[in-house]
Amino acid sequence: MEGRVKLRKLSDMLRNRSDMKTDDKGYCRQKLRIRCPQRFEEFRSTWPKYGLAGLLVTSLLISGCTSAPLPVAPSTPQYLDYLFPNVPEYLSGQPGVQHHNEAWQALQAGYLTEASTGFSRALNGKREFFPALVGLGYVALAERQPTEALERFREVLVENQNYVPAWIGQAVALLQSSMELEALQAYQKALAFDPGLDTVKRRVEVLRFRRLQILITTAQKADTDGQPVAAAQAYREALEISPESAYLYRGLAAMEREIGNTGSALENITRANSLESDNPSDFIFQGEILESMGDLDGAEQAYSEASRLKPSDINAARLATLRARLTLSRLPPSYRTISDSVSVTRGEIAALVGVRLTSILSIFPRDETILITDTRGHWADPWVRTVSQTGVMEVFPNHTFEPNRTLRRGELARVVDRLLSVIESRFPENVFNWKNQNIDFSDLLPRNIQYESAAIAVASGVMSRLQDGTFRPTGLVSGQEAIKVVDRILDIYDKTT
Repeated sequence: MEGRVKLRKLSDMLRNRSDMKTDDKGYCRQKLRIRCPQRFEEFRSTWPKYGLAGLLVTSLLISGCTSAPLPVAPSTPQYLDYLFPNVPEYLSGQPGVQHHNEAWQALQAGYLTEASTGFSRALNGKREFFPALVGLGYVALAERQPTEALERFREVLVENQNYVPAWIGQAVALLQSSMELEALQAYQKALAFDPGLDTVKRRVEVLRFRRLQILITTAQKADTDGQPVAAAQAYREALEISPESAYLYRGLAAMEREIGNTGSALENITRANSLESDNPSDFIFQGEILESMGDLDGAEQAYSEASRLKPSDINAARLATLRARLTLSRLPPSYRTISDSVSVTRGEIAALVGVRLTSILSIFPRDETILITDTRGHWADPWVRTVSQTGVMEVFPNHTFEPNRTLRRGELARVVDRLLSVIESRFPENVFNWKNQNIDFSDLLPRNIQYESAAIAVASGVMSRLQDGTFRPTGLVSGQEAIKVVDRILDIYDKTT
């Protein structure tokens, strides 16, 4: 009797729900499976045992679930990469909100058909409820249909560019399509709108690292294959990911230099050195570029830093050569054209000695009382005064130097003799006795006043006899010959010290 009463009550309750459509009842069964899984399974297992009573009770449960509160999401969501498409406040009053929330729970529980149905119900043909469109995009992702998913996400982003769940979904879809760079950009968009997404930050770092590895490998291969343009492009893209990498700036600088973009090469190697200031090779690289561009002061600074970081004979020699060039560049234009002279002047040889042999001239005592009246305003005046005060060259009795007068070989020999004499007096144990050499000249006898200087100049190897055995003390001296004489004297001095 008590069982009949219960069945009658169940039948009445079911009759009260007779206005439900077939689709509605099916949808409720699906919701029951998600929201009341334990009760659903219990009644499904008792169906053979209780027959019609089981059917009536199951129907009652299905009907009752339609008014139950929103269930708790699965404890372990199946799609952790997906971001819940939250409903903006201005859409919170829409009737599809509950369907939308339940569809998301169905999706995370793995019920894709139910999720798709729920999102479609939430959408109800109205595109303005865009969170449901994003939900359908996530369902497509779960079904491994990235193309369809991308269409959904992009449709939403056209009018809702700051909707983060759509950017996250688009990133996942792009990853499924093996488009890592585009996925990285989508994730970065999402972070721009919501910097608090720590999980997304970690994904971005992983993608950035993977992309960086690919680009570096691409750049290195392109360089090996002789394709500097392609290598430079790969380095530029890598720098967009890692803009504080000295290694990348260094690689890009090398490629730009090879291409011929010297300015860009300098900019990039300078940036590399500002990020890592302990690499001597990079400063040498920077110095070479600056030197090729004519910036000798900048090149000297770069070479000096390289020499400081790694002292070596090579670095010292490079720096010395650069400083010589730098000194030359600072000299008057007339000095720089001495090498082209057919016949040098007294002023030009004074400048050569004064510039190149400063270390030897420092040994000489100076007579600063010497008066010179005709060199004021002459480009070689500072060096004329130096060689005159040290006695390397003489001032004429009328106190003139005549800097523009053509220099003769005999006069050059006297300059050589005086310079070698001071070297010999300073380092007697290291200097060969050139004065005891018997040198024969067909045009210059030993009793000639110019013989001794000519003999010493030839015996030391600084000057030479002409092919016919003459010295020609009145002969002219070319610019090239004058430079060689000065350099040989400097070489002797360096060897003795």
